[in-house]
Amino acid sequence: MAKKIFEVEISSGGPKSYKTSAVLTMPCTQAEFRDALQKARIQDIRTCSNELTRVTYPGITSDMVGQNVDLLELNLLAIRLTMLGEDDRMGLDCLLQVEKENRGSPIPLSRLINLTFNADI
Repeated sequence: MAKKIFEVEISSGGPKSYKTSAVLTMPCTQAEFRDALQKARIQDIRTCSNELTRVTYPGITSDMVGQNVDLLELNLLAIRLTMLGEDDRMGLDCLLQVEKENRGSPIPLSRLINLTFNADI
């Protein structure tokens, strides 16, 4: 896949889950996603604990995304961000600034994903 945008540490959320935590970089393939879940011994993705440890996309911060987010939505956001061209990235930067001023942080992932579809405006 293209450039890695997010790095997330995932764990099962149980006692001593730090021993089996795994680092997942996004965007990732379904196979990479499943491998990380298996390594972290996560049975149910809805109950796992995760922490966003790195964001490499300019204009997006971990505060904007929040913590313990839906991993599937975060991966979709990462995929959408890699698909943006230069003009779309500039448009998204403007939209992110407006969104940050109007909503504050964190911005819901569904809203961030939606902004990537409207970055060409």
